[in-house]
Formats: sequence, C-alpha cells, structure tokens
Amino acid sequence: MRHLFNSKISFQKLTIVKNDYGSDTKTWADIDDLTNIPCRINWFTGIRRREFINNGKVEWERDGAVYCGYSTGITMVNRGVYKNKNYDIVNIANFDELDKYMTLNIKRSS
Repeated sequence: MRHLFNSKISFQKLTIVKNDYGSDTKTWADIDDLTNIPCRINWFTGIRRREFINNGKVEWERDGAVYCGYSTGITMVNRGVYKNKNYDIVNIANFDELDKYMTLNIKRSS
C-alpha cells in the first residue's frame, strides 16, 4: 500500500503565545515528526463533499480524504498543510483498528 502514497503532507499544531501587549497570539507550528509525510489524497466532488447552502452561499464539510501511516500525534486539533494550503481535519479513522494506516477527512481552512 505504501507505493500508492504519491503525495506528501505536513501537520501543524496551534500554539498560543503572549505578544508584547499581553494579548494572546495564535500561531501554527510544524509538528517535528509529522512533516512531509507520504500520503495519498482523494479529492471529493459534488455530494461526496457534503455540500450545503449557508446564507445563500455554497459551503462544504470536507474536501478530501488523506490516507497515510498511523500516528498517535495526528489529532483533530491539528491541521494539515498540502502545497502551501491549510486544511482542517474533520474526522480521523484508524483503518480496521490495526494502528497501521489512517484516513483523515479534511476541508480547506477559512
């Protein structure tokens, strides 16, 4: 299955630091062991994207599925970065509960 992983994705975690004025500043930082991870991405179209209308604007719940090796370091509070675009993780599935491969449903960050 690994030979099907023809793309690479990196994962980031949210970090909150205080700025010079004492206010919280949110920044995203790469997770050390989770950069350039081999993966396969299947992009969804149409109804598979779970499209819906919100205030007259078409929105969607997910853009695609990322298939990659299993890692406990990837959670739904992280985000993925693929080709310099940020993606929120909508759902995570541990394939057959074997701790070998996982599927992540992702959507483009707003």
